[in-house]
Amino acid sequence: MLQQHYSAEDDLAHIRALIPAFADARYIRIDGRPLFLVYRTELLPEPARTAELWRKEVARAGLGDLYLARVENFVSGIDPKKIGFDTAVEFAPDGVNVGKVKFRGPVHRFLARAGLLPRVYIDGKVINYRALMLGMFAKPDPGFKRFRCVTPMWDNTPRRQTGAHCYIRSTPQLYEAWLAEMAMRTIDKFPPEERIVFVNAWNEWAEGCHLEPDLKWARQYLLSFT
Repeated sequence: MLQQHYSAEDDLAHIRALIPAFADARYIRIDGRPLFLVYRTELLPEPARTAELWRKEVARAGLGDLYLARVENFVSGIDPKKIGFDTAVEFAPDGVNVGKVKFRGPVHRFLARAGLLPRVYIDGKVINYRALMLGMFAKPDPGFKRFRCVTPMWDNTPRRQTGAHCYIRSTPQLYEAWLAEMAMRTIDKFPPEERIVFVNAWNEWAEGCHLEPDLKWARQYLLSFT
């Protein structure tokens, strides 16, 4: 993995490179403001300074104010307002909210040592998708603005030798139920211009997480909640 270094010069070059996209009429906006997500704000040395610089540069380009969102994955619970952002975006799946982990009994460990059970079942976590969904339903309100997120499925064992998460028994019907619940909660909580639910993801094949048609489900996930 390449080490990353951050500076004001980098922040300025980054936002200037994005301004043509922000200016495009097709770009996603909230109340007229270009929406910009940052995946891991905790890695920025001074996120509030970065946010201020970005806002000034976008305004200078005649595009008004940015709508800045931090993604909650490795670090959650940060009030986005305290770092100069507008909102948080939930990351699904949230590994904290899981059900019973499977393949943890002594028989499973014996089979793994004997080479009869792949080590990924022991070194990672295999969990029921329905339990994940219910855990996400039960998350408490964080006390700040946060957009919700759903995932049709998840299996990042291709990317991780240890610490992988695999959610089994996902179906289009369960995904639809999760999406419908998050949509209703969003409608109840936010004004029309902020009624957004995120989906992770369209084509994250390396993490077993996609809405694109496949051989198993064809277009069923895309047809959910239409």
